[in-house]
Amino acid sequence: MKYFIGIDPGLKGGIAVVDSEGNLVVCETLPSLKELSVKGRNISRPDIKAIFRLLSEIKLAFEISVVMIEKQMALPGQNSVGTFNTGKGYGIILAAATGMFSRSEIKIITCKEWQEKMIQDRTFIQSKIRRDRRKQLKLDSIKAAQELFPDFSFKKSIKSKADSDGLSDSALIAAYCRLTYVNSY
Repeated sequence: MKYFIGIDPGLKGGIAVVDSEGNLVVCETLPSLKELSVKGRNISRPDIKAIFRLLSEIKLAFEISVVMIEKQMALPGQNSVGTFNTGKGYGIILAAATGMFSRSEIKIITCKEWQEKMIQDRTFIQSKIRRDRRKQLKLDSIKAAQELFPDFSFKKSIKSKADSDGLSDSALIAAYCRLTYVNSY
């Protein structure tokens, strides 16, 4: 059986594996660490060792055909430190996946590519505030993932009250990857 990986590389992102029949077999949050910045603030950063460990476990367990990673880009209004950290995290994920799955195809896609196909029922928001529209898109993503994988909980942990859009996005990216490439392999 062939397997397809979807990765949402943000700090609150996830990694999911879908088999050629469309079953979600793995869906994990991307590991991150909390540390103090130079100014004494708590910041999160990708846990590189844990990311490599997670990808190694997936590589050993499954025959991966295609790895699909969502392209990261600077958001309007994001400061330079935030932009730099987004790019750094994206580079870590891209390098880890490329190195770990060197025999698999690595595909970079934009969020619009997979969202247009996988989130059919988008809720229209009249607000001109970008944050409101983005929040609603995250809720629509969670709803679409729950409909596609009804037996899976998209909560980060047992204690979590809300579903994780990072987990739902990675699951939808993996499902999109499978739909796009299942007949190619």
